[in-house]
Amino acid sequence: MKQPANPSTGPEAGRRDMRTLAGALLEPTGSRRRNRAAWVLLALAVVIYATTVLVMTRDSIPQIDGLDWFVDALDGFGPGVLATPHNGHPLIPTRFLYTATLHLFGPEQVVIQLFTILAVAASALVLFLLLKKRVDSILALAPAVLVLFLGTTTTPIDPNIAAFAQSIALGLGAFLALERRDRLGDRLAFALLLVGVLTFSVGLTFAVGAGVLVAASPDWRRRAWIVVVPLVVFAIWFVWARKFDAGVGTTSIANLRLAPSYAADSLAAGFSALTGLDREYVSPDGYGLIDLGWGRLFAVAFAGLAVWAAAVGRFSVRAYACVAVLVAYWTLGALAQGADRYPQSVRYVFFTAVLCIVIGYELLRNVPITRRVSIALLALLAFSLPTNVDRMRYTGAVLRQVSGDEAAEFTAIELQRDRVEPGLRTSFDGVVQVPAVDYLELSDRFGSLATPPEELPLELGSARERADATLGAILAPQAVPTASPPLGDCRTIEQQGGEPLEVELPSGGALLRADQASSLQLRRFADAATVDAGALTPGGFAELELPADASTQPWLAVIEGAAEVRACER
Repeated sequence: MKQPANPSTGPEAGRRDMRTLAGALLEPTGSRRRNRAAWVLLALAVVIYATTVLVMTRDSIPQIDGLDWFVDALDGFGPGVLATPHNGHPLIPTRFLYTATLHLFGPEQVVIQLFTILAVAASALVLFLLLKKRVDSILALAPAVLVLFLGTTTTPIDPNIAAFAQSIALGLGAFLALERRDRLGDRLAFALLLVGVLTFSVGLTFAVGAGVLVAASPDWRRRAWIVVVPLVVFAIWFVWARKFDAGVGTTSIANLRLAPSYAADSLAAGFSALTGLDREYVSPDGYGLIDLGWGRLFAVAFAGLAVWAAAVGRFSVRAYACVAVLVAYWTLGALAQGADRYPQSVRYVFFTAVLCIVIGYELLRNVPITRRVSIALLALLAFSLPTNVDRMRYTGAVLRQVSGDEAAEFTAIELQRDRVEPGLRTSFDGVVQVPAVDYLELSDRFGSLATPPEELPLELGSARERADATLGAILAPQAVPTASPPLGDCRTIEQQGGEPLEVELPSGGALLRADQASSLQLRRFADAATVDAGALTPGGFAELELPADASTQPWLAVIEGAAEVRACER
């Protein structure tokens, strides 16, 4: 017997829910239904963002800084380990997270990726709560969604720079707590600022901004401890950390003269990112830097508007606090200016962009939010999102490729683990930065990050080339002239079609003899030979040793200059 349709489930219910949500958006500004709709949309955006990032970073493994932190985590939870600086920064929560992940789950990148998603989602949530106190909830929603997908900065997707999102969430959360103006809010702000300065040096900038908020209150003497204690704790850590050669003290006071220029470029980079006009068409797939062209125009307009608002008394205390945060941030950036520390570097722009959003909305607090203003803000979001999502896609592809290259290096290290030098660092471009002995300890205790040897031939060309280059670095094979006669089977290979001769070598190596002087290169997994193995001279045999390992993939000799080569088993 056919059952009657249930009106509370099924496609019709879904369409009715969407109509209800759409209707709520048309409610008068500030209405309860409109606020609920904004919360539902923000939750939906977070789910979409999280799903997008997990798909874009699928199969990635720890790399660069993340790999260092997992290796450091081998020493456990000791205070001396967790408080060790990284490039001059205290990363105590980050180190704790990596250590806990390693000992609970192994070196699982997906766990770290989930915490990155959480940090970015927290940044968007706190931003939404902060802006909602000034403007309608739907208008506060737009920049929160943009922050989730601000792929031009790579922060929403790259775990190695999650500390910037963590700092934003903690710092803006402290601002929200301070605005409660009660003891609970003060205690919460103190806790957030304390964790913030121990999370990343950028936390110091929010302590400066919090100082502005506290100083503006009538009871500032009683509340000064909220800011002073975290600064004292950081100072104690900084003095202790100077014993490490880990980047502490690399700043230069002479760089202070660069602060105005650094600030101008950072502000321009922030607006290039927010508008999605960040791409340099000379190198449209550039990964590291944001183009400043269009951003400069928006930055000049924004700075001019801010100066005018301050001059006529329309600048709020919160706006001054955010400006103080940015000035402190730019000053620290200028002091640490050096190679690969540019204001338009993608990893530095997320912070500037979010603070500019807060200041911009502070400038709107006395402006009537007309339908045109609302449409303009939503149009900016619609204009910016496609480029930002596309940049997220590109960053995800880079992370996956780097992961594949790195895993291929690990495969080579594991295949020849008995012959690898303990301190070998195989990369020429910084993909793997830990010594081989540390990686092997990580692999033995908590699980391998390497591509299985039988799967390596199916990987991208760059990964297979990296495996060959690493094997070449470990084995350093060279053809050595020998007078010993061949004892195994031999075969003769003749050149055809003018191409270099290619000879499949027996397991363990071979004896080779060429009829003419010729170069000798090797390949195993890659499509082209990249391992230089010396040269062959006519007349006699040369012995080439290639120790066998767990992979059944044969080595191939690529010989250029000879018309005929005789290859024999050793």
